[in-house]
Amino acid sequence: MILVNNYSFTQDDQIDFSKVSGDWNPIHVDPVFARRTVYGQVVHGMHIVLFTLDAFLRRQDNPTPSAIYTSFISPLNLNKNISIEVSWRNDEALLNVKDEEKIITFIRLSFNTALMPTKKVNQKKINADISPKRSHERTFEDLKNINCELVLRNSTNDVFNKFQYCVRRLGLLRVAGMMGLSKFVGMEYPGLHSLFSGFELFFIQTHDEIINFKTLRYSIPLAPVRFSFLGAGMKGNLDAFLRLPPAAQDTMKNIKPLIEKNEFSNQNVLIIGGSRGLGELTAKIIASGGGKVHITYSLGELDAQNVCQEIMEESPVVCSTHQINLKENYKETLKSLIYLLHPTHIYYFASPQIKENKYSKINNQLLKEYMIFYSEAFNYLCELASKHSNIKVFYPSTVYINGNNNNFKEYCLAKLAGEKVCEFFNNKYNRKQFIYRRLPKVKTDQTQSLLQSSSILATNTLLNEIRKL
Repeated sequence: MILVNNYSFTQDDQIDFSKVSGDWNPIHVDPVFARRTVYGQVVHGMHIVLFTLDAFLRRQDNPTPSAIYTSFISPLNLNKNISIEVSWRNDEALLNVKDEEKIITFIRLSFNTALMPTKKVNQKKINADISPKRSHERTFEDLKNINCELVLRNSTNDVFNKFQYCVRRLGLLRVAGMMGLSKFVGMEYPGLHSLFSGFELFFIQTHDEIINFKTLRYSIPLAPVRFSFLGAGMKGNLDAFLRLPPAAQDTMKNIKPLIEKNEFSNQNVLIIGGSRGLGELTAKIIASGGGKVHITYSLGELDAQNVCQEIMEESPVVCSTHQINLKENYKETLKSLIYLLHPTHIYYFASPQIKENKYSKINNQLLKEYMIFYSEAFNYLCELASKHSNIKVFYPSTVYINGNNNNFKEYCLAKLAGEKVCEFFNNKYNRKQFIYRRLPKVKTDQTQSLLQSSSILATNTLLNEIRKL
């Protein structure tokens, strides 16, 4: 049975949930920060659970659960349409939250689950303020012996307005308590680089506004840490990973010794997508060799400015920043940049979030997003550059194309389309102006994953390619 169909969470929804829960982790509310993570900006897991539970309890004939078991299987990005399906098995309700055909969250509701009384202990208090705060950045060692409590301070009206059917059936305290689990994970432990992977929760008869947390299981970074919780009318366990922080590129101090002083002094480069990742690294390499660099950004204005500041502190070269959004009204901006800057080289590192698709069927929405960046916008750039035979254009492709990687089939198809654009213009004008290279998997925020898969340092790889130009 379909409980909800074609619903999507927006940025406003994220802010509203953060206001009532106190979970202001930037992966949920800050698109600039989130774009540097492997997942991009994602919906709070507990937001999905409470939204789903609210839809379930809206129907008066559905019973009130006494226990909730949840697995967060995959993160959900903003503005993605979801559906919620409910089925029944042995007096339990099974709720599947789907993004297209992919299950992203699984929720099992039990009814009439008994629970023995539990004695509480005095523990360290956590700040109860729900106003915007910075998430704590923890080490894995910090999670070993947690023994603390969270005091709830939620606005009654805001919680009711957000999840009124949950409040009517479960009570305000329990709903606020579930939000408190989100705050504990996202703001406290593991904090900034957390990944909430699931929980089991039993509702009990307590009326205190304090939740006690304690580390139950702590082994290796590749396994989730398990915490127990008790209070606010509930008891249970939650699992959370400490994610790797976003990969940082080499600094100018590290790069400069690898490059001759004026090695790239003849280059005046325009880097499309230069505020992070390989674009950021290219800017530093060229500047270290005395070249002029002009970098574009879409969202990360501060990141772009920081790159330029680092460059100019280490090298007396020109560095400028320019905003461009390749999803809308980019043509005049691109034309103006080429006309005003007179680049000798254009490096094209613009990219959306790179995502896996483990299903055999092509995800047309994902493919379309890739094609906008890797084919359509790039094709227009090449049209402009083809009018200036002295401009060399570099397009980074991927060795994933060689390996027939089915989990990234949309990414490979779109990257291959970009290669064909290069070949088309080279053949049309009978010159090798448009160069593409199938780069290996190198360490960037786009390639970083929870289970540090094999990748190589980017600096030497990219430096070798730039020298070939």
